[in-house]
Amino acid sequence: MKNFKAILDILRENISFKLGVMVVVTLFTCFVPGLWILGVQRLVDAYGDWQHAGGNLRENVGMLAAPLLLLAVLFLAKKLDQMFKIPIELSLQENIGNSLKVQLIRKGSRLPLVVRESAECQNQMEVCNAFVGEISQKANKVLLVFRSGIMMVSVVGAVSTLNPWILLALCVGTLPSFFSMVYAMNNAVKTDQELGARNRVLSYYAGLMTGVAYAKELKAYRLYPVMIDRWKEESIYINRKRLLQEKKNAVSRLAGGICLSCAFTVAAILLMGLIMGGSVSVGAYVAMFGAITSFSGALGDFTVSVTDIMALFGRVSVFREFMELEEKTAVQGEKIVPESVGTGYPGIGETCYRLQNVSFRYPGCMDYVLKDVSFEIRKGERVAVVGENGAGKSTLVKLMLNLYNRDLGEILFCGKPVAAYGEEIKDICDYLPQDFIRYQGSLRENVLLHNMSRHVQNAGISDEQIIRALERVGLSGLLEETGYNLDIPLGKLFEDGRELSGGQWQRVALARALVGESEYIFLDEPTSALDPVSEIQVMEAFLETVAGRTAVIVSHRIGVARRCDKILVIERQRVAQFGTHAELMGHAGPYRKMVELQASLYQ
Repeated sequence: MKNFKAILDILRENISFKLGVMVVVTLFTCFVPGLWILGVQRLVDAYGDWQHAGGNLRENVGMLAAPLLLLAVLFLAKKLDQMFKIPIELSLQENIGNSLKVQLIRKGSRLPLVVRESAECQNQMEVCNAFVGEISQKANKVLLVFRSGIMMVSVVGAVSTLNPWILLALCVGTLPSFFSMVYAMNNAVKTDQELGARNRVLSYYAGLMTGVAYAKELKAYRLYPVMIDRWKEESIYINRKRLLQEKKNAVSRLAGGICLSCAFTVAAILLMGLIMGGSVSVGAYVAMFGAITSFSGALGDFTVSVTDIMALFGRVSVFREFMELEEKTAVQGEKIVPESVGTGYPGIGETCYRLQNVSFRYPGCMDYVLKDVSFEIRKGERVAVVGENGAGKSTLVKLMLNLYNRDLGEILFCGKPVAAYGEEIKDICDYLPQDFIRYQGSLRENVLLHNMSRHVQNAGISDEQIIRALERVGLSGLLEETGYNLDIPLGKLFEDGRELSGGQWQRVALARALVGESEYIFLDEPTSALDPVSEIQVMEAFLETVAGRTAVIVSHRIGVARRCDKILVIERQRVAQFGTHAELMGHAGPYRKMVELQASLYQ
């Protein structure tokens, strides 16, 4: 009942008032079957009385008029219900699906990034996405539970006025069928929970083989047969488990169906005995059979709907847990709101970033990703961050941008704790992550992606600025090919979309960091997809463009690092060296070792 109530609460909170009124009104039509049974009984008995009175229509018109009028009204109500049923179900799906999807996305955006990136959170999001899709499709099943339940109550009420013994037979016969349904659904829920991981693996293999991202590698190395075999192995296991479950459920449903059939048979025999003994009228006899048919149909809808809803029980609990996850910690004290770029910032001085004994580790991990990190960056400096894979370079950038919260130490931005700036720090800092978005939209939208909200609010970013940013990153050729058309769609999502190479996509992403002209720029491996010649050309143009601005660039390429004002070397989660290229080359250390190693590759 707790999970069912949770589903009802979710539906209630996400249905508009107008739609809610329509749903309530349609529920009243569910009393039609019970009233129809009584109307049929009255009509048949009235017809018998009319025949007995001599069949004079003019003198006995009242006998037939009342039940005929009642049945006509009920027939009209049934037609109106059928007319509005599908629009209401479609509106339910749209209301519930859209509302819950937006809530899920907003919740994910408010979670700390370190939580959002965790495997546990990603699994929860996957389950929640599935739940949102299912509940939007099955919202009408909840409505059908109430509709069929009211129908059964109305039929039971009508039968109770005719003969209580037949009512008792129907109720007793219904119980085994209901319990068999509950048993089958419990088995289904348990099987779904057991097969959760297997289903994810099955979806992974299906996506791997049907997508285009890995098609070249799969085809080149003839991996399709291998992946098909693994997919079939998982599919066979899942199908066997479900088949075993269905066999058990079929036995329980058969037992319930036999009990229900016996109940209907007993009711029919009782009816025959009652009519032969003159205890019930012919109208009651006809109405009884109508009641059995209506009750059977309503019971079938009820059991199927409850079964479908119970399938959501396992996921609704995960959805509730996810929506109750702790969000980003609110800023304590007065929140600092940076002013517009170029006008200065609170507490600004020569040092814009100061990190003192900063340590960080991921939730649930014992080992630190960064340990006791201390350094300073002055305004206008261009700093390269280098180090081996896993040293913590990307994590360091996320800490400086307040995307992660440090565990120990202090991070000051313009003299104030970086946490005091909250989300607004992203408004004055441009950040290009290593796994940037290849946005399936126009060229203009791609360049303005990081500044889109400001652009929509007439921030004054002109087409000339966009073109200038694209030219600075070496995309003059693309502009000439497209006739400087910034509305050309990029990617394969559109029929006339233009697919770019990996290097071109990276240049477009670099243009995002330039077009906003922020005073603080953070780049994570900005040239990983470029060839050496293009890399030097792009980075020289980039560093020239950002002269006077503060830039932090994570890179494995020494050619990029040596062109920066200073170089920060991370080794074994700590700051190993910090200085200019000349200073670091003057000492035997990890930086000089990296330079010599990379140089040897070109000898």
